[in-house]
Amino acid sequence: MLFYILLFLFVGLVLVFLELFVPGGVIGFMGVCLMGLAVYLCFKEYGYNTGIAMFLLCCFITLGAVVMGFKYLPHTRIGGSFILKHAENKDKGFHSDAYENLNLTGMEGIAESELRPAGIAMIGQNRYDVVTEGEFLRPQTRIRVIRVDGNRIVVERA
Repeated sequence: MLFYILLFLFVGLVLVFLELFVPGGVIGFMGVCLMGLAVYLCFKEYGYNTGIAMFLLCCFITLGAVVMGFKYLPHTRIGGSFILKHAENKDKGFHSDAYENLNLTGMEGIAESELRPAGIAMIGQNRYDVVTEGEFLRPQTRIRVIRVDGNRIVVERA
């Protein structure tokens, strides 16, 4: 029986480790169930004290594996492919408020697609994704920018 307990424990740990690479939760859940089965068998075969010891061992091994994974996995070749290596900051052109620095408020343009309420409009010489405040506008309708909220350009009929 000890062989099966150790087998279930080892396979459960391997499945929990594989959950890092195959997201979805099913493989990790199966691993946790196998480790729980190992703890249950330990309680059943060897008594209360050994069962508690096996439960604590499972908890510490899993916690240790998670801590070691967070500490060392980013420095491996496989872990490096999951983690962003460079910071994305405004100095390098990375920011979500792409339109905030443009002075589009008050400018007029033409809706190129249906705005229901989102669509595409030509403002000046550039095409932008725009949104109305709920109004449906047909293509070729004259529009005016009423405000810019981060990366949202809000327009109305001109």
